[in-house]
Amino acid sequence: MLVAVAGTLAYTGAGADTSYPYLAAALFVLGLGIGSTIMPSMAAAFQTLARDETPRATSALNTIQRVAGAIGTAAMAIILQRVAAGKLPTCTAGSRASPRCRRRNGPPRRRRSPTRSRRRSGSRPA
Repeated sequence: MLVAVAGTLAYTGAGADTSYPYLAAALFVLGLGIGSTIMPSMAAAFQTLARDETPRATSALNTIQRVAGAIGTAAMAIILQRVAAGKLPTCTAGSRASPRCRRRNGPPRRRRSPTRSRRRSGSRPA
C-alpha cells in the first residue's frame, strides 16, 4: 500500500514541464503498489468462500470492477473538464483578450448561398 501511495504522491509535483520518464516511472511504481495490494486482498476474500460460491463471486467481482471503473472514469473526466474550463479565459461581449474570444465575439460572418455565387459567375445549373 505504501508503494502505491508513493507512486501517487509523485504526481502531486507534476507540471507542464515534467519529463515523460519521470511520469512513466511514477506510473510504474503506482502499478506495482496497486498490483501488490489487490491480489492479496482478493485471495483473502476468495479464501473465505465455499468452493461452490467461487464462480458467482468471480462473476460478481468482475462486474463490479467494470462498472466501478466506468463510473470512476466518467467522474474523473467530468472533474478534469470542469477544472480545465475554469482555467480558460472568459469571453464576454466586449472581451478581445485572445484570438479565441475574437472569433467567438466578432462580427457574424455572412455566408453566400451556392445559387447566388453561380448567378454572379454566369453559370447555370444543368
